[in-house]
Amino acid sequence: MKMKLGEVKGRLAGLLKIAEKTFPAKVSYAIAKNLKLLESEYKDLEEQRIKICESYADKDENGKAMRQEKDGNTVYVFSEDAQEQCNKEYAELLEEEVEVNIHTIDVAELDKCEESERFDIPTAADYITMDFMFKQKGK
Repeated sequence: MKMKLGEVKGRLAGLLKIAEKTFPAKVSYAIAKNLKLLESEYKDLEEQRIKICESYADKDENGKAMRQEKDGNTVYVFSEDAQEQCNKEYAELLEEEVEVNIHTIDVAELDKCEESERFDIPTAADYITMDFMFKQKGK
């Protein structure tokens, strides 16, 4: 499945929220498999984000990207123009499409949740989160 790098982060965050729920085996397996795929893609994206930030950040006397603590987080130090350029380059990267081999399931697998008390009943938000994993009719 083709998806933009910007979508990877959102889909990963969504799956992480529902990963602890108890669903039928096929659903749980698909969630776990897709989490691994998206985490891998996100790790690569995060490495590129750091490279972009370091290339635009102000440099110290040793040529290293300058960082500072801000609200408990370490952030890069940029001149205003460099910050804009960094954000622009990262935004362009987020628009890149990648092929992710998503493990799909039949949405009917979630019907099993109503057949047993041991399963969590999926919410509307859960269905929206998993929508990209559902097999499409006619495909």
